[in-house]
Amino acid sequence: MRHCPQVDYLHCGDAEITFPRMVRRLYHGETLDEQRGIMWRRNGDVAYAGRAPNFSEMIRTPVPDFDEYFYARKEGGYDGYPDARQVLLPLETARGGWRGMRSLGVISGSQVWSTNAGNGIEPAYYIGS
Repeated sequence: MRHCPQVDYLHCGDAEITFPRMVRRLYHGETLDEQRGIMWRRNGDVAYAGRAPNFSEMIRTPVPDFDEYFYARKEGGYDGYPDARQVLLPLETARGGWRGMRSLGVISGSQVWSTNAGNGIEPAYYIGS
């Protein structure tokens, strides 16, 4: 951030909890002091309270909502553009896993992020409707 004055805020680490907290604090005019996971500008310096904690409870994350994307695509006229590409929404339910693992998971170093199989399938049904 020191060499990129165009950037006012930067998030470091898992954002499921800390990013919405940052948005709420900014919206209410509150300080970001002690807000882990965020780098921000304060009096010309870069402030940083440390990396956001790892988030491993993937079952608590909501199903992604792509309604705004489809609205913008339609209203912006992209769908009528001759070279418009087909919509592809990749859905990642796991990255790695051990033999015999009974849940979907993401492995990063020694950390495992997982959810149950139903939570991995639900977004596909939601997005497809």
